[in-house]
Amino acid sequence: MTGKCCAVPNQLGELDLRCQNLTYIGVKRILATLSLRGYTNIQKVDLSGNENIGDIGAVCLHLIPPTVSEVDMSYCNIGAVGLRHICDFMKSNTNITTLSLAGNRFDEKCATFLGEMLRENSILQVLRAYQYGDGEKRFKYYYNSSFWFEGVVEGLMHNHTLRVLEMVHNTHDMDKVALDAFNHVLCNGGGSAIERLCIG
Repeated sequence: MTGKCCAVPNQLGELDLRCQNLTYIGVKRILATLSLRGYTNIQKVDLSGNENIGDIGAVCLHLIPPTVSEVDMSYCNIGAVGLRHICDFMKSNTNITTLSLAGNRFDEKCATFLGEMLRENSILQVLRAYQYGDGEKRFKYYYNSSFWFEGVVEGLMHNHTLRVLEMVHNTHDMDKVALDAFNHVLCNGGGSAIERLCIG
């Protein structure tokens, strides 16, 4: 946690903690302080760019004030273990409508976690879960496999609130099997609320 970080929401109700070199302990202390002081105007918490948060930092979500509807944990070095914590939390969460998880270390197992979350969550409207592969091992790109997309589709078939799903990458074309699966959901999914789908 850097000395420049100040856990005081601005007048717009946003807690902007981007790129503050925060660790799990720092995030936990800040969010716990907000809860103790009873901040009720916070609508957005931005933790993006804090790569030291990692998987363990994902367990801090339960400390986020109930007034928060938007959370950004992009580029926080979160892997499958951390995403599982996030998805388990989101299954029953009734406040967060926008969740951004771009640029993290997701592998094919993560598709199952996202699918299960989408199946059970009844409030989320915007989900961003993509990354820009740069050739480095830690940013290895997995989303071009049909397994990944089909795992998400399984949950999407039972979700009636998600409006925007962004799973974009700039170098891979989408697998035809996966594309057909998404088309099936959108055309025959019953109550799908999807308005914007970025998947290839």
